[in-house]
Amino acid sequence: MDDFPIAVTEEDCVCKLARSIYGWDVITEKMAQWGNKFNIGLYAKDLETSKKIQKHVYIFTNEYIGLVISPLTRTKVEPDVVQIYCTPAQAMRLTQAYLYMEGGILRFTDIGRMGSCHIGVIKTFQTNKPQLVMLGNGDRVWGGAEDYEVMYSIPRSKLNIIIEGLEATHKAGLRYPIPKYMNYKPGFQTAFEKRTKKRAGGTILKEN
Repeated sequence: MDDFPIAVTEEDCVCKLARSIYGWDVITEKMAQWGNKFNIGLYAKDLETSKKIQKHVYIFTNEYIGLVISPLTRTKVEPDVVQIYCTPAQAMRLTQAYLYMEGGILRFTDIGRMGSCHIGVIKTFQTNKPQLVMLGNGDRVWGGAEDYEVMYSIPRSKLNIIIEGLEATHKAGLRYPIPKYMNYKPGFQTAFEKRTKKRAGGTILKEN
């Protein structure tokens, strides 16, 4: 994916969860039963717990034939959503930039799975708000995402806002990499310090 754009259509997708939220498979009663059976004992303790997720899922109702995934520097299409794999500190800077311009607060949601495809694509697109995405097993097992990585997903309409906010907050003093406070005064345990000064024979500068 680093070198060229790819297109993903219904025929290319074998993940049942992705197929259902992108609207390529109709969520029938039989499919819902399969989903609950899959969840129980893995993602949910029982049927009642498993069903609670249903009202919180963002879904495309088969209005799109597929996805085009492309490196931003080589994209052949104007993206609807830009996804950034980053560290939590970098995600913090992106939120600071957005809220510098827009104010208020960003509200993120997480279910521990369906990260980049659900929250990162569908929720970002439908809410038109930036999203902090906790990457799920799919991104980490098959996508190769590292333990220290999260995703920040930005709708196209908010890109210029975040860029302007990054420039302004950087100029104001917010930085990445984050500078660490280093003006700590070293010290020792009281008993150890007394023995050290005694053994040093007056070579240690005493405080006034």
